[in-house]
Amino acid sequence: MDYKEYNACLQILQAKSGWFRKEEHAGSKLECLETFRSKGSPSHIHVLIPFLKSDDEIFRQRTAEVITSLFGKLKSQNQLYDSLKYVPIDVSDIEFFSNTFPGDVS
Repeated sequence: MDYKEYNACLQILQAKSGWFRKEEHAGSKLECLETFRSKGSPSHIHVLIPFLKSDDEIFRQRTAEVITSLFGKLKSQNQLYDSLKYVPIDVSDIEFFSNTFPGDVS
């Protein structure tokens, strides 16, 4: 995933959906998540974590699946540490993830 593609997808994922354009944004966001899944690396996990608390259940679930897929691309414990050291997760987030997602995902 090159820098230009990364930035474009990140802007789409961060865009707020209006009432009338919700469907259009949902499709674009899911396409960007697929781009992260197929072309992304574990170093992209930290930008996806905030989307796990989205109000859109489908988007939230797909984000969790993409993050799980990116974890599968890890090659070492050092890479795991580098991928997660800047992730803004609080204890309340862990509780939310445990209550929202199935055990294997959370």
